[in-house]
Amino acid sequence: MSLQGQYRPLNPRLGTHYAIFTSAFIALLLILALLEQLGARNLWLSHTMIIVPLFLYLSVAVLTRTLDLHEFFSVSRRIPPVFGGLALAVTAIGGVGLFSFTGSVFLIGFDALALAIGLIAGFALAAILFVPYLRKCGAYTLPGFFRLRFDSPLL
Repeated sequence: MSLQGQYRPLNPRLGTHYAIFTSAFIALLLILALLEQLGARNLWLSHTMIIVPLFLYLSVAVLTRTLDLHEFFSVSRRIPPVFGGLALAVTAIGGVGLFSFTGSVFLIGFDALALAIGLIAGFALAAILFVPYLRKCGAYTLPGFFRLRFDSPLL
């Protein structure tokens, strides 16, 4: 199944905008690491690391707000499936997954990197296997897809 659909994207330069956002976040990390090496106070660095990304996320949320349910969950299906797969991965990991992974690396050591490799492989597999079918059937989440696919109210 091809991952390219017959849709007009929300923005032809959507990947460029995501790359700029990611580059800004990585630049923030590098600047803060540089400032830490130069002797800046850790309290100032930690507050900056929390406030600046939070401000970026809130600005994106305010600029793209909507009251339409279909627009909120899937941007009216106008984004490429790759970004849908990334959103599915981020939703599945969540904050608890991120903290549990860092805790397992701290306790177990580099042997816990096998968990990260399995996690990344699982998300890549989910993006390849599930996202095109989610788009085709109109479901927003995997439980919604299984409910529609198997026509069961229990799912």
